[in-house]
Amino acid sequence: MGPRSGPLPLREWLADYHGVDIANVMAADGSVALFDILCRVWLKPGETVLIEEPCYDRMVHLLRHYGANVVAI
Repeated sequence: MGPRSGPLPLREWLADYHGVDIANVMAADGSVALFDILCRVWLKPGETVLIEEPCYDRMVHLLRHYGANVVAI
């Protein structure tokens, strides 16, 4: 398992390519891992999140796990 922010060479390449500071770059092995981080950082329990229906069940599970009020549209 690599560092939480992702492999350094990949992060360095991405930062250089996009012209941003490496401190602002994360890389993960899949969308679910990154979505979990986003939920932990930005989602407050009780917030309403609109999702497309149908939606990937892992995303819905994570939203509910972090206390979101999930509304399918």
